[in-house]
Amino acid sequence: MVMSVDHPGLTFNLTLVRSEPTYNQPVQQWTFTSDFAVRDYSGAYTVRLIPCTTAQNMEYTVPPVCSPREPVTFDLDIRFQQVSDPVAVEFSLNTQMFLLSKKNLWLSDGSMGFGEESDAAFSEGDTIYGRVMVDPVQNLGDSFFCSIEKVFLCTGSDGYVPKYNPTKFEFGCLADSPSLLHRFKILDKAQPETQATVFGDVPFNAVLAVDDSSALPLVRQAGSDGFRLDSTAMFQVAAGREWYLHTIYTVRSKENANRGIGKRSIEYHSLASAGTDLVLSSQALNPRPKRSVSNEIQTWLKT
Repeated sequence: MVMSVDHPGLTFNLTLVRSEPTYNQPVQQWTFTSDFAVRDYSGAYTVRLIPCTTAQNMEYTVPPVCSPREPVTFDLDIRFQQVSDPVAVEFSLNTQMFLLSKKNLWLSDGSMGFGEESDAAFSEGDTIYGRVMVDPVQNLGDSFFCSIEKVFLCTGSDGYVPKYNPTKFEFGCLADSPSLLHRFKILDKAQPETQATVFGDVPFNAVLAVDDSSALPLVRQAGSDGFRLDSTAMFQVAAGREWYLHTIYTVRSKENANRGIGKRSIEYHSLASAGTDLVLSSQALNPRPKRSVSNEIQTWLKT
């Protein structure tokens, strides 16, 4: 059994993954999985296992034949959050990406912040609301326009975590790679006809805020932009799979006027991850230098 001192109401499923085929103090690998998600699993844990002993020189069998003894207790101190710690952002104007479960927060002006709401849990059938915005703390007002151009969705093979760092030939969800199990471009403002609309036969129902009549309050905010999609399609893969949303967006000065149209701009990228019962937060990646300054922001929805 497993108990959490800091989360007394949290229950776990404890499983033996593998064991050396010997009775002579075999090395074993165990895993325990929480029955529901919390944002931060850090704290003290108690694991109780029942030892089973045999007579000396007894030959190992499958299944093992042994005599159970009194439980042995192990104390573990774990620091584990659903997402990685933030990485410093360069040339970002402190642009932030949030993934939200509440539409009213998605449409709000963001002046009060989103607090813990951006660490919301998602279940099958929920709508995921993505929002990119220039940090209002900088008090830039309407001097910059933020505009989402493309959104990609991908999941890695064998636990691979996609990152965006072209100098190391890492391109997030942008390019096909043997390390990616599935990859879709679910939104493209300039070429909507190239968008992937379904996974299998389950639609993404992905929509840019600018194309959503109910998102007018968000569209009217110069320093913010957003999109939404259904989570259902991502639940078709095995439980525990991590999905990533990679968002490309531009930040333009007011002199470049028309939202989404301009000559010189700052281009950014965004990544995000999702699985069964998702929890999310924000993380920024390293920039990609071009003729215009490029940057990468990563957000995770994690099982």
